[in-house]
Amino acid sequence: MDLSKRLQKVSEMVPMCHTVADVGTDHGFALISLLKKGKIKKGIASDNKAMPLEKARRNAEEEGQSEFMSFRLGNGFETLAPGEANGAILAGMGGILMVELLESARPVVDLFDFLLLQPAQNPEILRRYLYQNNFEIMDEDLVQEERRFYEYFLVRVSKKKMDPNPSICDYSIGNI
Repeated sequence: MDLSKRLQKVSEMVPMCHTVADVGTDHGFALISLLKKGKIKKGIASDNKAMPLEKARRNAEEEGQSEFMSFRLGNGFETLAPGEANGAILAGMGGILMVELLESARPVVDLFDFLLLQPAQNPEILRRYLYQNNFEIMDEDLVQEERRFYEYFLVRVSKKKMDPNPSICDYSIGNI
C-alpha cells in the first residue's frame, strides 16, 4: 500500500493511542497505515457514503487489518459515542465542513485527546474557528503534493482559556 505524501503526513502526526476514528475515511488508508505501524490498536472507519466505506473494508481485508477496524456508515461524528475513541482524523474535506462537523458534535469532540485536521480548502476559516472555540493547536505542518499545499493541525480542546482574538495574520499563518 503506497501512501501519498498527504496521507503519509497524517500517519506521522497522529500520536500513539488505543483507538482513532477516521471521519470521512474514503479508502481507509490512514487507519490501515496507523495499525500497521503499531501507532493504534483499533480504528473506526466512518463515512457518509456506502461505496467508500466498502472500499475501506476491502482495503483493510487485503492488508490484513480488518479485524482491528470497525466500519460505520453515518454523517460526521454521529457514528461515535462520547469517549469511544482517543482521537479523530478529518482529512481531505473543506475547512467549512470541518467546522460544521466539529460544532455539531461537541459532546464527542470535547472528550478527544486530539484531532488531526487536514482541510482541503479554507484552512483560515478552520483556524479562526479553532482559535475562537478554545482549541489548542499542539502542532501544525505543511506538505506540498504535486501543485497543492496541504495544512495540518493537531489540536485538542484546551483546559485553559485561549486567546479568541489573535491577529488577522494568525488565521493564515500559525505560530508553529
